[in-house]
Order: sequence, then C-alpha cells, then structure tokens
Amino acid sequence: MNEPKTSTGDSQIPVCVVTGFLGAGKTSLINHFMSSGHGLRAGIVVNDFGAIDIDSQLIESVTEDTVSLRNGCICCTMRDDFFEAISKLVGREDPPEVLIIETSGVSDPRSVVLTLTDPELAKFLRVDSVVSVVDSDSFDILNPEESKLASAQVGLADLVVFNKTDLVDEEKLERLEADVRFLAPMARFFH
Repeated sequence: MNEPKTSTGDSQIPVCVVTGFLGAGKTSLINHFMSSGHGLRAGIVVNDFGAIDIDSQLIESVTEDTVSLRNGCICCTMRDDFFEAISKLVGREDPPEVLIIETSGVSDPRSVVLTLTDPELAKFLRVDSVVSVVDSDSFDILNPEESKLASAQVGLADLVVFNKTDLVDEEKLERLEADVRFLAPMARFFH
C-alpha cells in the first residue's frame, strides 16, 4: 500500500463514519458535502452503489466498484470486503485527503469503527468523527428492535445531525433532543 499524505503532511487520513437509521438522510448529507465545493479530495465508501443517489452532473466516470466525481471525490462500494475497499482507496496513487464511510441504515457502526482501528489500517487512517443522522419525525416511533439499533447508532456519535426538523413542532424536537442527549451525552448537535 502506498503511504498516503494528507494536505497537512500527516500520513493518517481522517475518517468520518456517517451512520443513522434507514431513511434518516445519510446519503443526502453526503451528497450535500460532495457538492459543497469543499476543495478536498474525498474518498467515500458506501454500502451499495444502488443505495446512493449521486447527482449525475457530479459523476465523471464509473467502474465496477468506483465512481469518480468531478469535485475530486471517489466513491467505492462495499459489495466486496470492507477492508479491501478501504485498502484500495488508501493505496491509490492519489489517495483521498479525507475518507467518508456511510454505514448501512440497519447496521451497528461499532464494527466499522473497530475495523478502522485494525493495526494495518490504523497506519493510514484515524477515525476523526462519527456522525449520526436522526430522522426527527420518526426516531421516536420505531419499533423496539429498530429503536435499539438507532439508539446504538446515536450512542456512538460525536456529532448528531437532526434531519427533517421541519416536520416536527418545537416541543417534539425538544423531547427528541433530550432523549438523544441521554444516549450521546458528549455529542454535539446540529440542525
């Protein structure tokens, strides 16, 4: 694997893990980042190419498991082994300066974070943040099994993004924030 260099000269690429329950808005958040003109060469690993809606005007080229975007982002699907997909991105001649990983809406992100701390990957990557996207309208009405999973996703977060806040009143949003604060007491909140 080539040793990547970030724009700061650091050999570890910062990684942002984006998690949240099905339909919370993870892909929309990532698409917003990709189209924001951030100026970074970003690697983006998604669960399944079919699940990410990339604006066709952003796409430069598509191969079997990689989508190159005009803004410098590189998307790699996780149809193959997660470790292999990460290694492929990090080992590129022009490795990403930042790596964004979108977890499945029905997965616990702990396994992703644990994989990223594998000694072989930790030479090249450092988990910078875990962002959990919360659907403000439906977070509190999930069935018990879904709620347990969504709570685990929030509980690991450094940053919680409340999405769909326009669909709830102020009282519901305050209750939701209190519930999420209980699950992630140290997390920063963003609306």
